[in-house]
Amino acid sequence: MPANRLQLQNALHKPYDRLLFAKEILSPVFGNGFSLYANEIIAPTILNQAESIVIDKVSIFGNIRLDDNTEIICYEIVLQPTVRLEHSKVAIQQYVRKLLTAGQAALVNFIAPINKDVWRLTLIAKDSVLTDSGIKEKTTNSKRYTYLLGPNETCKTAAERFEILSTERSIEFGALIKAFSVEKLSKAFFDEYTLHYSNFINYLSKETNFIKSYFKNDDKAVRDFTKKLLGRIVFLYFVQKKGWLGASSKEYYDGDKNFIFSLFAKSGGDETFYPNWLSVLFFETLNQNETQNRKRKNDDFEMPDGTFVKIPFLNGGLFDKEAHDNYTLTFKPLLFHNPDNEDDPKHRGFLDFLNSFNFTVFEDSPDDHTVAVDPEMLGHIFENLLEYNKDTGAFYTPKEIVHYMCQESIIEYLSTHLSTKSTLNYEPLDLAKISAIVKNKNVHACSNQQIQNIDKLLDVVKICDPAIGSGAFPMGLLQEIFAIKELIAYETQKKWNPADVKGDIIQNSIYGVDIEKGAVDIARLRFWLSLIVDEPKPKALPNLDYKIVVGNSLVSKFNDEVIDIDWNIKSKNVSAVEKIIADQQSKLKLLETKQANYFKASGQKNQLKKDIEKLKATVLLNQLNLTKISFEQSNPKLGGFAPTAKDLKKNLDNLIVENNLSNSIKILSNFTGEEPLDFFDWKLNFPEVLNEKITQHVGFDIVIGNPPYVGEKGNKEKFHQIKLGFMKDFYLAKMDLFYFFFHLAIKLCKAGGTTNFITTNYFPTADGAFKLREQIKNDTTVLSVINFNEFKVFDSALGQHNMITFLKKQVSKNPTRITNVNRKNETGAEILRNILNGTDSKSNYADFELDQLFDGPKLYLRIGHIGPDNYEGIFKQISSNSDTLEKLASINSGCDITISRITDKHIEQFPTNNYVKGKGVFVLSKKEIDILKSQLTDYELRLVKPYIKNSNIHKYDHSFSEDFLLYIGWNIPESKIPNLIQYLKPYKPILDDQILRYDEPNWPWYSLHRPREAKIFESSAKIIAPYRSNSNTFALAKDPVYSSRDVFYISLLENNISNLTIEALVAILNSKLVYFWLYNRGKRKGETLELYYTPLSEIPICKISNVEELSFFVQSIIFLKSQALLSVNEQLMPVYFEQVINGIVYELYFPELIAKNRREIIKNIGTLPSLNNLDDEEKLNRIVSVFDRMNDKEHPVRVNLFYMSSILEIAIIEGKQ
Repeated sequence: MPANRLQLQNALHKPYDRLLFAKEILSPVFGNGFSLYANEIIAPTILNQAESIVIDKVSIFGNIRLDDNTEIICYEIVLQPTVRLEHSKVAIQQYVRKLLTAGQAALVNFIAPINKDVWRLTLIAKDSVLTDSGIKEKTTNSKRYTYLLGPNETCKTAAERFEILSTERSIEFGALIKAFSVEKLSKAFFDEYTLHYSNFINYLSKETNFIKSYFKNDDKAVRDFTKKLLGRIVFLYFVQKKGWLGASSKEYYDGDKNFIFSLFAKSGGDETFYPNWLSVLFFETLNQNETQNRKRKNDDFEMPDGTFVKIPFLNGGLFDKEAHDNYTLTFKPLLFHNPDNEDDPKHRGFLDFLNSFNFTVFEDSPDDHTVAVDPEMLGHIFENLLEYNKDTGAFYTPKEIVHYMCQESIIEYLSTHLSTKSTLNYEPLDLAKISAIVKNKNVHACSNQQIQNIDKLLDVVKICDPAIGSGAFPMGLLQEIFAIKELIAYETQKKWNPADVKGDIIQNSIYGVDIEKGAVDIARLRFWLSLIVDEPKPKALPNLDYKIVVGNSLVSKFNDEVIDIDWNIKSKNVSAVEKIIADQQSKLKLLETKQANYFKASGQKNQLKKDIEKLKATVLLNQLNLTKISFEQSNPKLGGFAPTAKDLKKNLDNLIVENNLSNSIKILSNFTGEEPLDFFDWKLNFPEVLNEKITQHVGFDIVIGNPPYVGEKGNKEKFHQIKLGFMKDFYLAKMDLFYFFFHLAIKLCKAGGTTNFITTNYFPTADGAFKLREQIKNDTTVLSVINFNEFKVFDSALGQHNMITFLKKQVSKNPTRITNVNRKNETGAEILRNILNGTDSKSNYADFELDQLFDGPKLYLRIGHIGPDNYEGIFKQISSNSDTLEKLASINSGCDITISRITDKHIEQFPTNNYVKGKGVFVLSKKEIDILKSQLTDYELRLVKPYIKNSNIHKYDHSFSEDFLLYIGWNIPESKIPNLIQYLKPYKPILDDQILRYDEPNWPWYSLHRPREAKIFESSAKIIAPYRSNSNTFALAKDPVYSSRDVFYISLLENNISNLTIEALVAILNSKLVYFWLYNRGKRKGETLELYYTPLSEIPICKISNVEELSFFVQSIIFLKSQALLSVNEQLMPVYFEQVINGIVYELYFPELIAKNRREIIKNIGTLPSLNNLDDEEKLNRIVSVFDRMNDKEHPVRVNLFYMSSILEIAIIEGKQ
């Protein structure tokens, strides 16, 4: 019989009792699947010293056997009498990791005697992926899903979920996961919150003429007020969970955890609730201490019934009175509470809605999820309500992406400083260990000195989100830094004060800017909530006014004029500016000190803020005076007594600039600081990080975010302002706003700093992003790109294709990790996690060298594509009078090696075999081969083959790698290769395992999986192509060369039906025409061509009779690429000959079209010399002679090549149409 929801809720609402929980919850829900032990069993895993400080007792009281045979062990963990779980998470997590074995799952009741009214029911699984489809075997952190239960919680969601679970015909692990699902709760909360937001908006917009006049018919003012009002109320719902509202004493141990609703009820529940009670609570209580309000003696607040309770002074600014925060507004009570429909989501009031959900001040981490409303969910709501979401296409970033980008940024930051001995004088840490620290929160592989160095680096990291929105990214980084520091404190037994640590991280590391004030309000709110988590008693919140600020990140404006400040301005008149320049440094240093002091100011903060604003105005005033002096010196009046019209125009323009500067200077001279200075400049607002006048370490370590996506079309004014300001040099037509944010981020980063943005994936090939690609190439290393293509990252972003781009402000030759996702119109958190973890089956993961990343003069970033165009007419012309390549040539992949070298996977799979990562198995380095060669017989030596990687293949020619392949076929008996058998024997466990996995019992363990025929690789007339390439890349390979299956081999059939030579074929395959075919008719992953059997076999090869010209130019190109060509003219020769080949190929495929337009190439080439049997000098002389003749500007070949793209079909093929 299914469990009853009300009975379940009543049972969960009671104080914790293990037997009651077993009998009233587990038995009704799981039935016979649950077994309650007669006596509890003490858990066999012993507590270590650090864990025993936190945990008093661990016992097993039962188990659950689900219908899919998953076993769930039921634990009870009782904490020590004075321990709070939120302050001891590391010790508890470390213990739980030891508690569970692979594949197990557990339900754990966490009991904290210090707080008997709340206990936690947590579902945990370790060494597996905890997903909506159950446990999947794979080593990872334990994941924890938690319900907060007991007298102080509503328990509604848990009761509803457990009732549904009990009705399942078959309770499998996936169903249990759904019962603990956070996503379902998030959506329900978001949907209804939006409904209440609309209800308040509609009331204020339509109710009375007074209300309309109150907001002066400004719809945006109504929206801003509503967001702030509801945000303040929700903030207090989190605060009341701490027991800080309505307490009997300043100890704040017994506050009313339903205070806001109690206040509403006691006030009479009528329309005076806002003006008489909420407004007083906001603006005369929470925002004022005894010094500011004498009525606030001892934190007193008078309730409607005349009694006094304690309400803390919270400081911070959330309850600062703003323009519309007066006491005259009234609201109909049904907006807050509907006594007739308090459980109906469509009709209940806002407070009824909030009362129906559990609230927790803990923000989810990747491995910890509480089934309750948390601050991250609040950020989700408000970011979707922000004004610029409607105007600029900014979207709430899924938390999986936030976690991923934050962790990757911290890993790279630590790696930059810790991975080389030359950076700091201590033992370096490799990337794998740093990744383990950040992702797995595991420091066991680190020395004490390394741990201390990590701690110090995290103290000084500087982080900025220039489009902060609701603060998701800086908050994510705060959580990551805090978690690592908590782990370090635990491992080193360092005294741990979580609230102070968080406050220090915010003060020392976090910076953010947003043009939308509502965004800044919510971002600050989330940081305040993060501090409340760890405070046992109320404490004045920090002021974040100079950490998270309102401003235009891309344009500095004052007095409605764009101002481009040059902080390094110089003047010819030294005496005129010497005093100003000297004064600037001292004032900026004073500004840094005052802004730092303001962070923790409370009583006298208003005066301090005035001083800061006045000081900022003075610094700006000085800078504008310098600018005016410099401008006047650089722009003297033109024309004297007889100016020309041009002179007059220039003089007038200069006069306007000077007048604007003078007006701004006058306004600043009278500035009193009573209101904040309406001006933002990066070096003025954050001088301690960005102004070289007062800091030697200029720049942020991490710039991260989700900048707005806004095209120039329809937003000309925004882009016009940018063209006038400090970002003007980056402007091009047809840009997107986020391009500028990339430029800005690179500018704001210090050397070695990183930029990590999620944007659309349009900029890699967009014309308007050329300068961005150019800067990325010249000033950064692209660490990684995740191209989501048509996978839906944002539910609300229709038709967008998104991408994560991770850059480092440091040029290196390190490869770029490119991820291309091949999921069309799919979405989902689990898929997203797999994509980010590198395990998605429908995504391609590859490392690209720098020369593979940027393509052509426009520096296209070749990372993905949207979709091909349809050029049917051209395709038909190409295919006519052609044979497919498969009819003319054999096409084969390289060897199927399966195991080239030892990887992490092998080490994990066979942990006791002492394998070394990177050690060669079938593919060996030159050093490994040199050692092995001395032990081999002559026969065995003949099996050591030159090895090529796909990255060694270029157009027409190739290089060799320094690796070698052990080419061992199935037909070779062990007796003929005793020394190779001895070499491979340590790897036999891996090789035997793959035979089982492939289910091929006849496969000799010591041989390649598919060695292919040797003649494929030994042929002296073959073409090789990489499996994936940014362009159609085919090389002529006459020497023996072996490879893995990511290289394809093309050899002409002995009885092929044409006069084709191998040189002519490689010329055709490398032509622009074949690239056009492959791009549109071949296979691609994003922008990358896939050159495997199917697309290669279908390439149309034209039927030709005369190919001597093609052979000459191919031989010439290959020869020239092998030479050290010094002069520009010499370097032009292979490029020009490729153009000639393209022209010949066009003529071969479109003879009538070329003849009709009189653009023939072949007949105008003339006689070509033979290049056979010549020394290099003579060969070069003959090639130069041909080049000089054909490159003459009057030569018909050059003329016809120049005008070739005037033919429409050719223009389309070349992408010029």
